[in-house]
Amino acid sequence: MRDLHKVLSQQFGIVFQDEKLLETAFTHTSYANEHRL
Repeated sequence: MRDLHKVLSQQFGIVFQDEKLLETAFTHTSYANEHRL
């Protein structure tokens, strides 16, 4: 997840003060269901 955080901040200028929110966004069951994970 840290790699994703690094890419988002370096390439897109998106900075998360709370990395847990980023982790939650990609591990929440609704994301998994929508993306068939």
